Amino acid sequence: MQEADDVDGYQDQSVDEESEGNEENRATDYVAEVREGTFQIELDLPGDVARGQFVPLVSGSTWTFESQLGVGETVSEGEDVGDRRIEPSLRAALEESATLADSDRTRLDGLTGLEGPVTSPISGTIDPTAGVVYAPGLELITPMNPTQELRFLDLELTGAATVETIMGIRTYQCDALWIDSNDRSTTESVALPQLSVTEGDEGTAGETDAERPDPTGSMGGNSLDSGTGQRYLHCRLPAHAETVPGINGSVTVTSEPLEDVTLVPVYYLQYEEDSDTYFVTTVEDGVEVDHEVTLGPTDGVVRVVTSELPIGATLVEK
Repeated sequence: MQEADDVDGYQDQSVDEESEGNEENRATDYVAEVREGTFQIELDLPGDVARGQFVPLVSGSTWTFESQLGVGETVSEGEDVGDRRIEPSLRAALEESATLADSDRTRLDGLTGLEGPVTSPISGTIDPTAGVVYAPGLELITPMNPTQELRFLDLELTGAATVETIMGIRTYQCDALWIDSNDRSTTESVALPQLSVTEGDEGTAGETDAERPDPTGSMGGNSLDSGTGQRYLHCRLPAHAETVPGINGSVTVTSEPLEDVTLVPVYYLQYEEDSDTYFVTTVEDGVEVDHEVTLGPTDGVVRVVTSELPIGATLVEK
């Protein structure tokens, strides 16, 4: 059996190899059950401070940004600037698949619930076509591996950065948090095609379209990392954070808690290839019962199940 950490009540299932013959030390008391509880992911990631020029209004290829504002308009922190919508091709694919797969229907419902108004996290100049607000500032940037990024897909995130400042080590809430393919370490800007600019809008003073930093990496589009596929988490630091580029730090990323959800250890999830379905096996009145399940997010130890399961039922391997 694979090892599992003690997460939300699920205890370590590992057995010390040296004590396998010792009945007193053998982990035989653990009983896996279907539980109801709160699900939340939290990661502590090391990073470095760098300069940034823009902040995206939506993050990742899941979303598009819609706005009636013109290119170059000034926006204020907290101002409603547009709406977040599911990327059209993704919505179409999920709608088509939702008639066959419960998991796709559940994901579509969850994403639809996250659509809605977007407020600007900072004050600056908006480019609604690119879905960014241009405003120079400092960011704490940390590389993410694909598994970490995957676990945060479709979840609302908040973050707090801990960095060295002239006043010592301080922790700041991130003004904005997003994932893209630009680490800011080698370039502040790249050549861009001419942006579509409304009459009378000349962009940021002293800056041409070709000099504007490329926002497409933030939107899951063009990569600025020479094709390596590396992704980075960005935490925009508040303006009063008195630190400098190159300083080491860390960021704690937390997903919004999902309350009163059904939780199952990932070890007990089973996949049926022929039917393309997941299921778990419980013991009810002494009889093993298979339950097809629809899956939600996971932290690698437990997984949210969005379909109905008997809470408290014992889980067994098939």
